[in-house]
Amino acid sequence: MIPEGIAALIDQARKTADEAELSLAERKKVTRAFNRAVLPRREKKSSWIDNAYRDYKAGMRGLTLYAKHVPGYEKLGGLRREQRQRRLRQALAKRAERERKPKNQPDQR
Repeated sequence: MIPEGIAALIDQARKTADEAELSLAERKKVTRAFNRAVLPRREKKSSWIDNAYRDYKAGMRGLTLYAKHVPGYEKLGGLRREQRQRRLRQALAKRAERERKPKNQPDQR
């Protein structure tokens, strides 16, 4: 159910777009701008890696690290558990490598 105030705004926007004779592409731009204004920004996906890396640097290792930072770790089967552990280990290793590498040097490939 859409609140009355929002429904009134939608009607007004539709009328304004009709009066201005906006093309479909221009109406899509208006819709995207409206969505960006209304919807909150999502949290960055890498924040879970940031949190896991913080714990890793603090000395947390092994099952405690995995259980804390892999969603649903206890319920996963053996193969999925290994996959998620490997993914977390690789992400942490990559993060550590980036931290060790000097920032001004170009990549040595």
